[in-house]
Amino acid sequence: MAGEVGMGAVALGRSSHFGAAGCYALAAAERGMIGLAFCNSDPFVLLHNSLAPFHGTNPIAFAAPVTGQSPFLLDMATSSVPWNRVQQYGAIGRELPDQVAADGEGRVTRIPAEVAALLPLGGSDFGFKGAGLGGMVEVLSSTLSGMLNGFRLLPMGGADMSTPRGVGHFFLALNPAAFVDEVTFASCLADYLADLRAQPASDGGEVLAPGDREWRCLARRDAEGIPLDSANQVAYATLAESLSVQPLRPLA
Repeated sequence: MAGEVGMGAVALGRSSHFGAAGCYALAAAERGMIGLAFCNSDPFVLLHNSLAPFHGTNPIAFAAPVTGQSPFLLDMATSSVPWNRVQQYGAIGRELPDQVAADGEGRVTRIPAEVAALLPLGGSDFGFKGAGLGGMVEVLSSTLSGMLNGFRLLPMGGADMSTPRGVGHFFLALNPAAFVDEVTFASCLADYLADLRAQPASDGGEVLAPGDREWRCLARRDAEGIPLDSANQVAYATLAESLSVQPLRPLA
């Protein structure tokens, strides 16, 4: 649709967990389009000043093609952190950052075992911003597809992750050529990214565009392998033993 008329939008329902939202936005960028992807999910995240989870992590993904470079790629939860961060930190005995999660009484906690909900982006003081973005994703994902909002979703359980649970997705593709000529689009985006990355950084750091860190990480892991935390190493070693295959060896 975007190739024919300049833009295309699709709402999808009767779905389940679809993995990383960025994969779908990236698929558009790889075809020269600007891509956006949204998805609602199970209630893990408090509303601002609320005590019970309501929204899911409701991700927002945006990708744009960059001539001669990896695409501009934003893929973010509208909660302060994704739920798997809580699980990972709990597995390795590490405290969470401040202002990302709450216990059953709505109090901010850094102890993974105490977490009953995530805080919306912005934490306890400015979480109305993340909650508002989560609501936008909810409207695009569940309402446009005629599905239940995330608060009413059937619980996810069992090994069959493909079972339709009423999750909704929304995808938008924009053809830059429908708005401006190809050379102008490429030049303006390249100038923007060059100006962004040239900004002075604090404390000897580096100013990065969305996706820069991830593309570097991808290249490093392609070359050196994927590091595993201690909990995953134990889990994979146990699985290898149960299947009588050679266990993983730690990276040097």
